[in-house]
Amino acid sequence: MISRVYGATFLGIDPFLVTVETDIERGLPKFDIVGLAHGAIQEGKNRIVSALRSSGIQWGPKKITVNLAPASIKKEGASLDVPIALGLVSALGLIPPDSLQKKIALGELSLDGSLRPIRGALALTDFAAKNGWEQIILPSSSACETSLIPGISVVGPSTFGDLLGHLRGERICSSPPFKNIESHPTNVLDWSQVNGQKIAKRALEIAAAGQHNILLSGPPGIGKTLLAKRLPTILPKLGDSCLRDVLRIHSAAGLDLSRLAIGLAPFRAPHHHASLAGMVGGGRPFRPGEFTLAHHGVLLLDETPEFRRDILEALREPLEEGWITLSRVDGTFRLPAQFLFVGTMNLCPCGALGDPQKTCFCTPQALQKYRHKISTPIRDRIDMMIEMSCPLWSEVWSQNKGEDSATVQEKIVEARKVQAQRHGNQPLWNSYLPTETLREICQLDSQAEKTLKVAVEKWGLSVRGLNKVLKVARTIADLDVQQKLLSSHIAEALQYRLWSTAF
Repeated sequence: MISRVYGATFLGIDPFLVTVETDIERGLPKFDIVGLAHGAIQEGKNRIVSALRSSGIQWGPKKITVNLAPASIKKEGASLDVPIALGLVSALGLIPPDSLQKKIALGELSLDGSLRPIRGALALTDFAAKNGWEQIILPSSSACETSLIPGISVVGPSTFGDLLGHLRGERICSSPPFKNIESHPTNVLDWSQVNGQKIAKRALEIAAAGQHNILLSGPPGIGKTLLAKRLPTILPKLGDSCLRDVLRIHSAAGLDLSRLAIGLAPFRAPHHHASLAGMVGGGRPFRPGEFTLAHHGVLLLDETPEFRRDILEALREPLEEGWITLSRVDGTFRLPAQFLFVGTMNLCPCGALGDPQKTCFCTPQALQKYRHKISTPIRDRIDMMIEMSCPLWSEVWSQNKGEDSATVQEKIVEARKVQAQRHGNQPLWNSYLPTETLREICQLDSQAEKTLKVAVEKWGLSVRGLNKVLKVARTIADLDVQQKLLSSHIAEALQYRLWSTAF
């Protein structure tokens, strides 16, 4: 008798359906798993046999063959333990034949029959719901996060014995509720905690409103990292479609979802010793990199020139397209990477340049090498470059804290509403405006056009640089609730594009 049970696993970060076919015959004891099953799946044979025996299921000498279809795709991970075990039980006739119809089963088995958590439960549940499956079976410790996915029934047994009882109609297994963060800690970061740096604050507000990439430069200790780490506090909460994408990605990576579940945008700040695979994705089993984990959020590269050159050059595609394409032996993966890039850097290797109290002794060669770690194509893809200076004593010691995060966030929410309404209530931010519609959306008055013409002819602004200026100016106008781009909007956008002397 051949039984069929349905499971799922990942190809990159995308789930795909796996049909588990089980055939049991009389003969010499043998347990084969075919269908490009690797690593943990092959080792699962011993876990499955022990778990079934611990659950009170015995069988005599049998020849067991399990096929994982489609056989042309490699399958990794221990989440197929449960569907393989259910296939054995079904082939032995120990559960009703129709008990697994329109159901997907997933889980890792322990030797005593208990079910261990798996990676990507939410992403797999989202896949099942979108493809019309009625129910998904998951370990209870993983099933709790799937309450965020509507439209599908979730069963969360703790042991394989409980699952068998549920399928036989002897007991009911339900999934526990999702636990998220109900309140923020008392020492939460806030925009008002940074004194001075009005220009940098204004630039970051514009960057947050239009999803513009930004590079902060200046001497050490003046607040570059301080401001960058507070940028997420002024970002609006994610909409439903963006939130679902973010949760699916982080679930596939096996990361905690509690902070994201309340709508907070992702914030990733990897160390400069991170590997290329850790940034763009890869490995075995495949994991999304920091670029993808920052999707719909913020990617902070603190001390940007200290990162490896190949990592910085890998930013080209995501900064331009919002995607990154990886070609590996297992196939080609297209990963989402639409993030707000924030970089910080000193003006020289020793950090003294730009500080009136210090003297820089860096040679011209060392200075040029340091600055050109960020290549011209990468700089051309950065919308705003801000050179920060040392704040005055009156600014540092001032009791006037300025606007808090909630106040600034309200302005950014309103500006984003304007952008969404412009595109039929779709979240298409100004940074990602298509070139073919840019001139139509960015209408200039006569004085603004003259200002832009001078910038192109006098400073040699590239076509990409021109488009970046228009997009930033469009965001400034949205913050000012202006339909047309005025000369002041263009001038401010040019200031953020051309003012920095770091290059």
